[in-house]
Amino acid sequence: MEGPQVFINFRGDELRLNFVDSLVIALRAARIKLFIDSDEQFHDLCKENIIEIEHADKPENWTWSSIHEAQNGKAIDIATLKEVYWMNIKGNFLTSKLTPETKYEVVFVVKLEEDAIGWHKPVNLTLTLTMRDNTTIQQEQTCLLDTYVGDEEWVDIKAGEFVAPPKEAPARISFAMFQHDDTVRKTGLVVKGVAFRAVD
Repeated sequence: MEGPQVFINFRGDELRLNFVDSLVIALRAARIKLFIDSDEQFHDLCKENIIEIEHADKPENWTWSSIHEAQNGKAIDIATLKEVYWMNIKGNFLTSKLTPETKYEVVFVVKLEEDAIGWHKPVNLTLTLTMRDNTTIQQEQTCLLDTYVGDEEWVDIKAGEFVAPPKEAPARISFAMFQHDDTVRKTGLVVKGVAFRAVD
């Protein structure tokens, strides 16, 4: 059985904490759905948790639809890229919601439609851990997404990993996936969300 994980979906409007009743939360830039699979009960969601898809509110760039999760039957919103040249997805999360001293990886959960184009150039992924004393640890990498075009399964695109600090000294995790080559027309990326997964 897999370890604790946090899953953030880009447009849902409910918060589910272990089996705690759903809460509706208002966020500055977007609404998210946060699923936590852990032995801990997490309360008092930080309202600064934000995920943004640039141009997500423009139907000529992104469209929204819902799917049902096979394991629980719950509806979850997904974003499908119609067309952009400048692709930018970013977010942040406070580690006080995670299990201290546990190693997590942060992944974007996506798939690419059969007719997706523009992914022959790498996308950039960053993960920044900002500690309480304002020191930072940053990871950067690139990934080619064209190998996933037409796959029916969701794939994890890893942004990085970190060890959650003690609750009394929480850090902020900032993460991004972007491709800013404005000469490349990009279509067909389907975004399910971001997962924080505990790893060995």
